[in-house]
Amino acid sequence: MDGGDAVLVDGCRLGEDLRRGHPVDFEVLTTVPWKMENRAVDGAYQASTPMLILDDTGGVAENRHTGFSRAPLIADFDQVEPAYRALRRLAAMTMDGRYRIQIRYEPGTAIVFDNRRILHTRSEFDASTGSRHLQGVYLRRDEWRSRRLMLERQERARRLR
Repeated sequence: MDGGDAVLVDGCRLGEDLRRGHPVDFEVLTTVPWKMENRAVDGAYQASTPMLILDDTGGVAENRHTGFSRAPLIADFDQVEPAYRALRRLAAMTMDGRYRIQIRYEPGTAIVFDNRRILHTRSEFDASTGSRHLQGVYLRRDEWRSRRLMLERQERARRLR
């Protein structure tokens, strides 16, 4: 098949660079809540959250930029123009090669990433040149962290023996 490659963008690095280069836009995207909806899943996911989420130290921990689930902005009138200006800048930055990698899918390819850090899409593809099947698997962060901590604990205990 022609095209259909995975395109991955480091959303947290992008957010940190936005902070350095455009602090007003960064402030807007870390404070103005956007409504997110996904009716394609059971239970219809909904949230109201800033586009960029900071951790306890003030670093960018999550980038929620997604066209698929972003609903219309509901904000105070004076926030609307700055919010969309900041969103346009963030979207433009996703096209910058410094933040992007492209990976060709081959049969059996598996890509594992943090869906709140890595923005992802696929390049344009020509369906007349073949077919494809992609399967997504999602884990809750708490389950992943708990399992990782258990494995680390087991490894430390093994080393102490």
